Amino acid sequence: MTTARDTFAWAPGFSSSRSRVETRTAAKASEKTQRAQLRGFLVCLGGFIGVLCGLLMALNIYLVHGTFTLQQLQRQSQTLERAQQAAGDRVAAAEAPGRLAQVAALMGMRPAQSPVFLPLNNGDAHRQVSVSVRH
Repeated sequence: MTTARDTFAWAPGFSSSRSRVETRTAAKASEKTQRAQLRGFLVCLGGFIGVLCGLLMALNIYLVHGTFTLQQLQRQSQTLERAQQAAGDRVAAAEAPGRLAQVAALMGMRPAQSPVFLPLNNGDAHRQVSVSVRH
């Protein structure tokens, strides 16, 4: 069987027009392939950018949470420092000599009339010390 190509092979425009059609078809196919590849690349790039944005958001949320935790701990520290200062003030007030004298008087103690000092450097503490307690 003979084809049109074989029949008209001697015609100068026949083979070149067919090759032009094939060239155009190949160019269109190549262009479609390039567009498909570009589209695929853009989709991948968009997905990558989306993932990066998600990671940045997660990092931001984590850092903000850490900041709030730090502020809360600083407030607790300030509260504890104030409570410690108040407790120190109460202890200082209870240790005051006037307050100790009042508490001693309420317990029935009275000040000594003649204080006795014990010499501790020579170990001579044989004197009798009388302690007066009121019942």
